[in-house]
Amino acid sequence: MTQHPRARYVVVGGGITGLAAAYELSRAAEDAEIIVLESSERLGGKLHTQEFAGARIEAGADSFLARDPAMLELMDELDLKDQLVAPSIFSGQVWDGERLYGLPTRNVMGIPITIGAALGTKGLSPRGRVRALGDLVLFGPLKGPDASVGDVLTRRFGREVLDALVDPLLAGTRAGDPNRMSLAAALPQVNAAARRGRSVMRGLRRAAGGGRSGPLFLAPKDGMSTIVEAFANALEGAKVQTATRVTRLSSDQDHDYNVTTEFGETLQANGVVLALPATEGARLVSGVCPEAAPALNSIARASVAVITLAYPVADLTLPQDASGFLVPTSAGLTLSAGTWWSTKWRHTTPSDTSVVRCFIGRAGRDPALQQTDEALIHAATREIGLLLRSSALPSDAVVTRWVDGLPQYEVGHLDTVSAIESALERGAPGVAVAGADFRGSGVPDCIAQGRRAATAVLRAAPRGQVKVTT
Repeated sequence: MTQHPRARYVVVGGGITGLAAAYELSRAAEDAEIIVLESSERLGGKLHTQEFAGARIEAGADSFLARDPAMLELMDELDLKDQLVAPSIFSGQVWDGERLYGLPTRNVMGIPITIGAALGTKGLSPRGRVRALGDLVLFGPLKGPDASVGDVLTRRFGREVLDALVDPLLAGTRAGDPNRMSLAAALPQVNAAARRGRSVMRGLRRAAGGGRSGPLFLAPKDGMSTIVEAFANALEGAKVQTATRVTRLSSDQDHDYNVTTEFGETLQANGVVLALPATEGARLVSGVCPEAAPALNSIARASVAVITLAYPVADLTLPQDASGFLVPTSAGLTLSAGTWWSTKWRHTTPSDTSVVRCFIGRAGRDPALQQTDEALIHAATREIGLLLRSSALPSDAVVTRWVDGLPQYEVGHLDTVSAIESALERGAPGVAVAGADFRGSGVPDCIAQGRRAATAVLRAAPRGQVKVTT
């Protein structure tokens, strides 16, 4: 056995961001040793396909945005492109306290982008529909620093559009409070339209274009865990350790960085990607770049729970003209959103079973999440019954909790992220952060961040090469 100098890079975190970072490192630094350390028992983070009541369901994200060329190219690289399928139906409904109504026929995050869509929205009062058109005649482009989603959209479209259309979408997808949420970070396409032209509606319509076709979302037919497995298979030359928590990150004069695990093992590395929640990143970064830690700790998160219910189809038939529902904060329900799972993803569910996937959790400390699993199942059952006017009881149920699982992009968020990145470039070149807490929480966003972080780590000139035994 001999020793010779060889570069080593460590990725802390084996979720989809960390796997993407390791994948990029292995491609760009073929002779380097790549090590992935994941604290939990499995890889993939919130991407986790499960078997439930004879169906295949997701514990986290159920698909990814299809109109991302880089994501589609990656699926091709991983030999997954031919396995991608679109939802059987994709159309959301909103609960107004008495009924479910459809979102505007043409919308971006609930914002109507045509006059006809605004005037035809059933969830708005006649006055609210007319007020929504105020965007076409009001003052010019948004200027100045970052602003909240609530502030900008209320001024442009009126309070009803925010409360009845945008708020339920943000609650359902981000557990977010629009009055604290950064427009630039949470809704970049809306922010761009607001700053480029006089009308947000017209700007969004131009950006949407008229010639695009094809599904908006895609997923591997066997579930999102397929992407995790494909990444893991592509990392055959890397060392992947689960159930291994990193306790300390430090640096010394001989090597770039020392990564210490809970088992007392210290790995010397030329570069480190921290694909972790921001607060976990702050704990580790404090040992090499204390300046970045406070900003990392300032990024807020919200907890959510997913309650999945199964019913005999004879007892509960789900709507066939929509893929799910959204609940405005003003409706006062425990649920924030839900998916008519066996309608949206028909190929995953037996024909004799109806499956509903419910979400609980809003920005701040939602008191509902302090309840037991049994209480959450009871609340979800009761409210599904209210929405569908049914007294059916589920034959099976499962609860998945994501404690502090969703980042909250508050006003000024992108400035905070830039400050973190700048501090690391100055104080700890060769260390990069990436993940849902920073520049987008969708699956393509996280993958892109992981790959960019890997590139940044490789660009940082190492002070020397660690000695890796081969």
